[in-house]
Amino acid sequence: MERERLDRSAKTKAGPIEEDHHHEALEQSTNGSEPISPLALPLHETITDCRPVNTGNDNQNTGDNNHYSLGRQKFGALHPWLVTLSVLIYWTFVSLIPVYNKYFFQESLFPYPIATAAIQLGVVSVLCAAINIFQKYFFSPENSGNSFCGKTSTNVATDTKTSARGASTNTSFVVERSWILGPHFWWKMKWCFPIGVLFGVKYSVSNLGLHLVSAPTHLLLQSTDLVWTVLGARWINGEQSSLPEMVCLVGCIAGSICLSWQLLFDGSNNGEDSALAATVVAIAINLSSPILLGLCLSTLRLACTELMRPDNRVGGTVSAIELTSIKLVISSLVGLAMACCLERGATGDAAGTELDTWWTAFAGLAASTQLGVVCGAFLVSVFQVNCTFLTFLTSTVALGIVGQVKIIPQWIFASIAGVGVDSRPTGFFSVLGAILVMSSAAGFAMSNLVAGATTNGHDLASEHEENCDLTTTRQPETSTISPGEQTPLLNSPVEMSFDDRCCPQAKIKPTL
Repeated sequence: MERERLDRSAKTKAGPIEEDHHHEALEQSTNGSEPISPLALPLHETITDCRPVNTGNDNQNTGDNNHYSLGRQKFGALHPWLVTLSVLIYWTFVSLIPVYNKYFFQESLFPYPIATAAIQLGVVSVLCAAINIFQKYFFSPENSGNSFCGKTSTNVATDTKTSARGASTNTSFVVERSWILGPHFWWKMKWCFPIGVLFGVKYSVSNLGLHLVSAPTHLLLQSTDLVWTVLGARWINGEQSSLPEMVCLVGCIAGSICLSWQLLFDGSNNGEDSALAATVVAIAINLSSPILLGLCLSTLRLACTELMRPDNRVGGTVSAIELTSIKLVISSLVGLAMACCLERGATGDAAGTELDTWWTAFAGLAASTQLGVVCGAFLVSVFQVNCTFLTFLTSTVALGIVGQVKIIPQWIFASIAGVGVDSRPTGFFSVLGAILVMSSAAGFAMSNLVAGATTNGHDLASEHEENCDLTTTRQPETSTISPGEQTPLLNSPVEMSFDDRCCPQAKIKPTL
């Protein structure tokens, strides 16, 4: 009778799910084979999945502030300076590359823009892979025996597993620095593959669109790229912009339209085709390029956050050089396929004569011209690696803003190089567009700077809350084992602590 009473009492406390486990523990206790373990009986509290605490300060800037946090956590006070330097490098090289390649696109040299892009991207991917392998074998602490600058670095990765009942366990382990031929290659390829394909297609479509219409029409149709970048950031990355930032985005888009409209007006006066004269296919191709650009930036940002965050399987050791190399291997192959389809001799010049295939034309170039086409890859390599690094430091929308402002430094470099000076827009819409673009970009930067300072101050004041440092204590439960005697089922409170990676770890604090 006493045994049945104990079983009924245990079933009432444990519930149907824990019935077998509870019965086994009671049987061990009543048989006297061994004392009951403090953790032998199941706990009945529900463990809530750990999420970052919403403190209320990120309601207006949820997307950008969260996306900026990785760069701020890694570089601290250097973050704004690195962003500034990276933006300046972006503007410099995005202005140099068109001026450099424009020289080789002449009819007398190598008028194959898609093939040029494929060749240069392929060279950049090989160059970045060589640098990454060189870093692995000559600058990695585990191989050289010495650490860089006298400091040792340990990379810790985290493997999270979730049981059928919802309990999660984290296993931390030390990993070596990631490199292109190292472990988890296909995992890295999974995140880089969409960027590579989209970037290769975008490069080819953009050059094809420029070939089908005039430069003013092309720029007018390209002025919507920031709209698609914002939509891609919201859909893929979950970035949300505050009201002041949205006003700045609208100002940037309006300024770009004004600039492009002035170019279109000047081109029409010079006898060039207008947007109305362009075919529907040409307009559709030029409108698809901004959509592809928005997808490229969004997927690049997604890959950066997944491959470079410190709690992934490689400890966040994927560098911008490695990511760029993997991305451009795919992009160069896509560009090569597009060049073989679109530049295999079917494209003719204005007189209707048929051109040679791009590989025949490249083989027939002088050695100096071939070297010049290939050497453009060094400019592209700096731009591509810096673009990846800037994407990690900032956000998709911020990178779109930086790209929208590039037309100003491009004018400056074109004027210095003497390329297209006569076609520089100088009318009313040009001045208005430049003012709108520059002021809107400055306002966007100030909004993020203020938000970043507020976020950093809050992080220092409430570090444990931001890192999801939660604690719950479970009190002992008791159950009657024999008449006149009570044995605690759990004679020690269990403190559940959650670290910044949302990893529950049980710590037993014995109580006497």
